[in-house]
Amino acid sequence: MIAVARDESWMEVLERNAVWIVVLLAIAASIAGLRNGFALDDIEVIIKNPRLHSLRAPWGLLEMTYWRAEMGATLYRPMTMLVFALQWVAGNGSPLPFHVVSIAVYAALSAAVYKLARLIVPFGAAIVGATIFAVHPVHVEAVANIVGQSELWVALLVVVLVTRYVAARRRGAVGLPEVARLSAGYLVACGFKEHAIVLPLLLIAADFLLIGDNRTASERVRGLGPVLLGLAAAALVFLLARFGVLHGSMLDSKALIFREQTFATRFFTMLSVIVEWIRLFAWPMSLSADYSFPRIRTHTGFEAEMLPAVAVLAGAAWIAWYVRKRSPVAAFGIAWMGVAMLIPSNLVVVTGFVLAERTLMLATVGFALCAGVISEAMFREASARGRATATACITFLCVLLLTFVGRSMTRSTVWQSNRALIEQTVLDVPSSHRAHWMRAVYLGENNRWPAALDEMDLAVALGEPNDVLLLASGGDMFAMNGRCPRALPLYRRALALGPKNVQLRANTARCLLNIGKLEEAKTLALNAGADAGDERLQRLASASDSLELARSRARVFP
Repeated sequence: MIAVARDESWMEVLERNAVWIVVLLAIAASIAGLRNGFALDDIEVIIKNPRLHSLRAPWGLLEMTYWRAEMGATLYRPMTMLVFALQWVAGNGSPLPFHVVSIAVYAALSAAVYKLARLIVPFGAAIVGATIFAVHPVHVEAVANIVGQSELWVALLVVVLVTRYVAARRRGAVGLPEVARLSAGYLVACGFKEHAIVLPLLLIAADFLLIGDNRTASERVRGLGPVLLGLAAAALVFLLARFGVLHGSMLDSKALIFREQTFATRFFTMLSVIVEWIRLFAWPMSLSADYSFPRIRTHTGFEAEMLPAVAVLAGAAWIAWYVRKRSPVAAFGIAWMGVAMLIPSNLVVVTGFVLAERTLMLATVGFALCAGVISEAMFREASARGRATATACITFLCVLLLTFVGRSMTRSTVWQSNRALIEQTVLDVPSSHRAHWMRAVYLGENNRWPAALDEMDLAVALGEPNDVLLLASGGDMFAMNGRCPRALPLYRRALALGPKNVQLRANTARCLLNIGKLEEAKTLALNAGADAGDERLQRLASASDSLELARSRARVFP
């Protein structure tokens, strides 16, 4: 695989086998995940979705939502559904083919990052950037957890398409056949996950920063016209299909933390997590499957803790502008990171998360390009100071890569099962209400109810006081175990926040009936406003009347 010829220097050997080195490092960092099973969203998306368990009607997969009806019937990712079905059938329901494909796509993505880097920077910068990308621990969540495959496919396609575009532009104008290929690839990428929609912005950045010609900005824009029109047509096809499958809804599932919040709240909350993004890019030793409250909370205005984020944004923008001519690839890497984070930031659309490690996969490509450029400049400076300094730089890089490989390997096993993931998440973020909530649900599913109720108590205590879903879930768990006196305070708090929730109202009324508060149960069922005629509430009101009648008769005829 890695060949050595006579009379070759070690640098020549390294360059000739660079792709294989990057691929092997990516495999080494992720291969521990081969023993993983299905965990977390894998269960809801794949195991509990019988339509993915057969290829008898593959075209039907292009007409289904990502989340099943029971989970809200949201999101549209037809290509992800199709590849999941293929992997399920190939392995007869075994998780092994899924993990093999994830690792293979990750290795291919790492090789593609090297190919892109080698096209635009010298070999030293390309190999350093690509190897850092291949072993980066923040990628574990996307590689070790099966549903993260959508991130891998999108990143692979986007990197390949940007590489093709840059190569074509350096040969001259982009012809219609290449425009067609770019547009088709773009449509497929959007079919894997919606955030591929940012590709046109990456191509614009590449054209302005990486293509060295003397055209004015307006001439560049006109030259980009056919490409952008082709991509716009592909995006329109995707959005129309998505609109139809989601029955007219163009919105993703929204993060509960941003429910009914303004753009200003999303903006200031984004500022509060930028420093965490930088940490995850630069030193991802501390990882977690959960970044919920109190680790992340909403912000409705500017606070002092956001000053470092403002400095980072202003500094990055200034650096990109300052080095755009002297080091255009560094400027392009910064632009790539900014464009790739538009969707995860919740500024353009409201997504189903505030911070998730898997969503940093595409942005890490830009980070790797910057890391490669900076490393090469540092190595040149070190070499000028003598062999010892250069050797120290190479040693540091090797130690860093080995450290990243080791962290990726140990982190991959965390995703082995729900039990392993949940237990580790509680250890990673003991103050997270969601971690304890997940553990409560897991313990309940395994009939360990005393421990489950203790965990739910802790989750409620740690969670936000206005989290309706958490309060309702806690109430349901206590009610199911015959502890309505404990459930009712949670139900009442939830009802005060969501009075129109019929299921919540019905569950509360049912609990009141169970402890003999018949009149209060009837009043609650009948005072539901427009939903007072709901069949569930009517039955509960009737049950209250029947029990009251029985109680009256018992008093008359003791």
